[in-house]
Amino acid sequence: MVESGQFIDLPRFFQTLNAKAVDVSTVPHVMFRERLGRLWTEWPDTILVAGGSNVTQVYLRRPSGSWSSSSSPSTTEAKTHFKTPELRSLVKGISALQGIQQVMWADSTTSVYIADEVSEARVIEQNEGGQKRFAYIVDDAATKDPFGYLDDTSIAPLVCRGMVTGESCYHSSRTWSDRTAASRFPGAVPLLPKSSHPLNFAADLILTARPGYTFLRNQKGDHGNLERDAVMTPLILNGPGVYPCGETQVPRLVDIYPTASVLLGAAVDDAAFSSLDGRALDCVREPVSIPSVE
Repeated sequence: MVESGQFIDLPRFFQTLNAKAVDVSTVPHVMFRERLGRLWTEWPDTILVAGGSNVTQVYLRRPSGSWSSSSSPSTTEAKTHFKTPELRSLVKGISALQGIQQVMWADSTTSVYIADEVSEARVIEQNEGGQKRFAYIVDDAATKDPFGYLDDTSIAPLVCRGMVTGESCYHSSRTWSDRTAASRFPGAVPLLPKSSHPLNFAADLILTARPGYTFLRNQKGDHGNLERDAVMTPLILNGPGVYPCGETQVPRLVDIYPTASVLLGAAVDDAAFSSLDGRALDCVREPVSIPSVE
């Protein structure tokens, strides 16, 4: 949970662009749209859907005037307006709003851009043989990036510049999580491609709010953005099979299932774990059975 409170008035911002916007995040709006069915989508140019007070999704009407597209989820036809100068202008305008932290958008099922007021980066997902790896790319001359990784000497070597030309640009989700664990935005890179799956349902833009700001009126605190305080939570393990954990290993939510499985008797090297995003923590072992005493 992170503190929020000061409302970011996105509908008013879109009004300055002569665009009609509707925020359907609140319960009254949900009831409103359910009662009107598809009718309510005929008049707005922009639909805002909050996913917590610290993150919101922005859906934009297609250049053709339609809200739908006949393109398949594997193509990017539905996102063609992202290739126009108007997109960059819109992102720049939103990024400059007080309280906006980052703006994200996808140009394919494996590529996501992220920008703040002064910098931009791109995340590309590579999936070979079921093994996902991620590249975080900035311009050749960039001195800043939206996650501040260039300012951290332990993380900066993972950042790729310019065009992705080799395998050295790609790193596993585990590597990103471990190397960025102490940063302001831990493990953020692997999360971005997930935000755009499936592409045909994903928002056109995803916005995060700075601490102290909210996309929902009268909110004092909530979840949703990529800040450390919003994504990190305590994990306590105790009992048979649990040993001291190394300081270098950073647990993730996806590690809970294989870790719990081992504590319940599964082997650490169980083949079923190979297809999972997570892995059993190094500090757990299959509990040693104790013979009963009769």
